[in-house]
Amino acid sequence: MSSFMIAVLVLFSTVFIARIINERALKTLDPEKKSNLIDLFSNFRIYSFGGMIVFLGIYYYIIANHLLPSTIAFSLYFLCVAIFLFFSAYFSRKILVKSNYPTSYINSYLISTVVKFAGFCSFFFLYMNR
Repeated sequence: MSSFMIAVLVLFSTVFIARIINERALKTLDPEKKSNLIDLFSNFRIYSFGGMIVFLGIYYYIIANHLLPSTIAFSLYFLCVAIFLFFSAYFSRKILVKSNYPTSYINSYLISTVVKFAGFCSFFFLYMNR
C-alpha cells in the first residue's frame, strides 16, 4: 500500500473516531441544547467553509502558476489550515462556554477536535515523507 493511501486512511480513521466522540457527546445533551447548536454555529459554518475555499484557491493559484515549489506550497497550505483549525476550535469553545453548555460536552468537543487535528497532522507528515 502506498504511503499516500496510508495517509488518507489515517485521516479518515481519525475523522471517524472524532465523529463517534461527538455523537456520544451529543447524546448527553437535552433536545433544546441540541437544537440550539444549529443556531449557534450556522454563521460560523458558512464563514469556516468560505475560509477553507479561500485557502484552497490560493494554494491552487500558487501551484498552477508555479510561484513556489509544491512541497513549500503544501507546507504553507498545511500551516494556514492548521492555524485556521486552531482558531475555529478556540472560537467554538468560546461560543459553547458563553451559551452555558455542559463542561463534559465542551471537553468531548475539544477531544474530537484534537483527534481530527492529529489526523490532519499525521496526513501531512505521511504525505510529505512519501
